[in-house]
Amino acid sequence: TVKIWDAVLLTELANINGGSPVISVAFNSDGTKVFSAYSNAGRGSSNDAPGTVKIWDAELLTDIASGEIGFDVNSVGFSADGTKVVSGHFNGAVILWNSASSPFTELKSGNAGSQVWSVAFSSDETKVVSGSYLNGAVKIWDAVSLN
Repeated sequence: TVKIWDAVLLTELANINGGSPVISVAFNSDGTKVFSAYSNAGRGSSNDAPGTVKIWDAELLTDIASGEIGFDVNSVGFSADGTKVVSGHFNGAVILWNSASSPFTELKSGNAGSQVWSVAFSSDETKVVSGSYLNGAVKIWDAVSLN
């Protein structure tokens, strides 16, 4: 379950039941959309099972876009303008997606060499950063080429 909280009062504002277990969530820059990743590995499959991702309207609580995207997803992030999302995966993949399509359209992918547990865009959208678990690597990628 994805929950939206009032950041000052710490009271629950909304509850989105989109699947379980929830692995990662992120708001877009204006707070109108939520990007969420769900693990399918917890449903009796291995960690190389496709991860399910969804983009939600944060006010209407409706599913805007969704899909199964490659290996199990560990982390997600929105670009500042909300047109792209990035996902980090159990198999080391870092994937850039067009968030305006449903299902998502892959734009570029790269491999961090180890399980990716954290991803984010730079505020100017020119870079993506990934953090890997096993090798401890932090990589900075060009947000267009993922090199």
